[in-house]
Formats: sequence, structure tokens, C-alpha cells
Amino acid sequence: MLARGALDVVIESDLNILDIGAVTVIVREAGGTFTDLEGAAVGLDTTSVLATNGQLHAAVLEALAR
Repeated sequence: MLARGALDVVIESDLNILDIGAVTVIVREAGGTFTDLEGAAVGLDTTSVLATNGQLHAAVLEALAR
């Protein structure tokens, strides 16, 4: 839904790389941003993620840090 523009922000937790590997590519190809909750690149040990339309990513990371 994020990749097609129906959502602006998605936060997910309790994940593993098999849950997010393909989705990372899809979101990025659609112009979005996909990171862990601290803004770092997704890796093999990532369990919580933030995906946004790209425009809101910095603002959401800032809100999560509060």
C-alpha cells in the first residue's frame, strides 16, 4: 500500500530479513525510504523498520526519537 501511494508511513516490528528483503526493494523503487527505526540501513539483524513515502522520513524519525 505504501509503494502505490495509499499510505505515507508504515512502522513494523518483530520482523526478520525474510519478511523485509523484497519489500525494501519495492519501496525504494517506488521512491520511498526504508530504514530501521534509527534511520540506519536495513541489515540481516534488523527487526523493526520504518518505511515512508520519502518526504516524511526525517520528520517521522525525529518524532520517534522524542
